[in-house]
Amino acid sequence: MKFFTAYLTNEETSEKKDLSILLLVFGVAFFQFLGRIPLINPDEGRYAEIPREMLERGDFITPMLNYVKFFDKPPLHYWLSALSMSIFG
Repeated sequence: MKFFTAYLTNEETSEKKDLSILLLVFGVAFFQFLGRIPLINPDEGRYAEIPREMLERGDFITPMLNYVKFFDKPPLHYWLSALSMSIFG
């Protein structure tokens, strides 16, 4: 406990150290249960299919669900999901 109080009261700590501790704490909290719960029907499956079709067709302008135009949400969410699918699979 002395380490934490000394660390919190020390004015000479670096920003890199602070950011790395924050990244570690929030990273563990975020990734701890990731992937344990499957996609919830029907919404999450729908919102995962639209970016998959974007990647398949190569058209990132028109969101489509089952090859029918689907404009219920702004496309930024689909673009970010498609980017994540292309990076992580």
